[in-house]
Amino acid sequence: MENNSKKVIKGISSQTVVTIVYGVLEIIIFSIMSRLLSKEDFGLYASVTAITVVFNSLSEAGIGSAIIQKKDTSDDYINTAFSLSFILGTFFSILLLSTSYYISKIMSADYLYVPLMCMSVTILFHSLLSVNNSMLLKKLKFFKVGLINLSALLISSLVAIILAYKGFGYYAIITKAVLGGFVSVTISFFVVKHK
Repeated sequence: MENNSKKVIKGISSQTVVTIVYGVLEIIIFSIMSRLLSKEDFGLYASVTAITVVFNSLSEAGIGSAIIQKKDTSDDYINTAFSLSFILGTFFSILLLSTSYYISKIMSADYLYVPLMCMSVTILFHSLLSVNNSMLLKKLKFFKVGLINLSALLISSLVAIILAYKGFGYYAIITKAVLGGFVSVTISFFVVKHK
C-alpha cells in the first residue's frame, strides 16, 4: 500500500512538472503562430475542432475509462478494447470524412469541407491513443503519458510553425493537429508494447 502511495505521489509530481512545461510551450507556440497566422485562420480551426470533438467523444465510448476501472485486465481484455477502439475510431473517421461536405453546407461554410476531411483521421488517432494512455495511467505511468504528449507537441508544432511561416495558413494548424495525433499514437505503441 505504501509503495503504491509513493508511486502515485511521484507520478503526480512528475506529471505536474510535465504539465507546467507543456503549458509554457503551448503559450510560446501560440504566440509564434498568432504572429504568423490571421484571426480567420484561427477561427476556421476553432470551427473544425468543435465538430471534431463531438466525433471524438462518440468514438471513445468510455473504453479508456473501462480499462482504468477494471481491476484485472487480461491480454484478451486489452486486445478486445483495442479492437473495439480501432473499429469505432475508423467508423467515426469515415463518417466525418463522408459527411464533411454536408456539414460544411449545413453550416453555410464551404471552406470547412477540406479541413474537416483532413481532420477526420485525428478521430482514429484519438481512439487508439485513449487505449494506450489508459493502460499507462492504470500502471501509474503519468510521466510517460506526459512525455508522449510533450514529444508530439514539440514535433507537430515545429512543423506547423515552418508551414505557417511558408504561408500555408490554417493548414499549418490542421497539420499540427493531425501530425500531433499521429506522433502520439506512434510513440505510445512503442511505450505500451501491445502483444
